[in-house]
Amino acid sequence: MSYIVYGPIPRSPNFGIMLRFLRNEAGLTQKQLADRVNYTAAYISRLEKGNRIPNVVVVREEFIKALGLPQEHRLAISLIELASKLQQRL
Repeated sequence: MSYIVYGPIPRSPNFGIMLRFLRNEAGLTQKQLADRVNYTAAYISRLEKGNRIPNVVVVREEFIKALGLPQEHRLAISLIELASKLQQRL
C-alpha cells in the first residue's frame, strides 16, 4: 500500500506541525483522529499546538496506524523522531 502526499511537506516541522499535516493528508478531523487513538479532540489540539509532549509509544503504535501510514514510511519515521526529540527534553 502506498501513501500519497497531496500537499507540500513542511520544511522544518515540529511534532505538532507534522501531526496536523499528516492528519489533514489523511482527511481526518481532530475528533476522528482522537477517536482512533483513544484521546480527546482537545488533547489532539494541544499536541498540534505544542502544548503537550507526545508519548512516543502511542505515536508509534496508534497514531501511525490511525493516520494510514506504513511504519517504515519516511513520514511515519519523521513523526516518531520528532516525538522522541520532545520526550528527550524532559
